[in-house]
Amino acid sequence: MGFQNVDELPPDGLPGFTSFLDEGLTADAFSENPGRAHKLLLMFKTNMR
Repeated sequence: MGFQNVDELPPDGLPGFTSFLDEGLTADAFSENPGRAHKLLLMFKTNMR
């Protein structure tokens, strides 16, 4: 097992990084981009198996 100091790395430089949780989960955000809601539901479906 290894650890890495991620404080010195840009977030997009980390493997598997996603800014999903940094973005708002408001109704307005989803109504402006309905595909985003669909993508969220597909990720949930995939990862719940």
